[in-house]
Amino acid sequence: MREVGEVVSQFDRFIICRSDRKAKTFLGDNVYSEQGELIGTVIDVFGPVERPYLKILKKKGKSADTFYVRNTSNKGEHHQ
Repeated sequence: MREVGEVVSQFDRFIICRSDRKAKTFLGDNVYSEQGELIGTVIDVFGPVERPYLKILKKKGKSADTFYVRNTSNKGEHHQ
């Protein structure tokens, strides 16, 4: 798994995360806790191409300080 980046804001069931430059994240990617527990899904990618922001829809009752994506995603449009 790869770390997504840093959490900027959390509200309601949404998390806004500033992606790491090396994170290759796709719309529809699931995000996980460090322990591998499913936290939510990337529903929007916006902002600068170099380090875009990710809007993550959290599963009800889930939370984490650090988020990861699995290395095997091939869907959606690639963002760096």
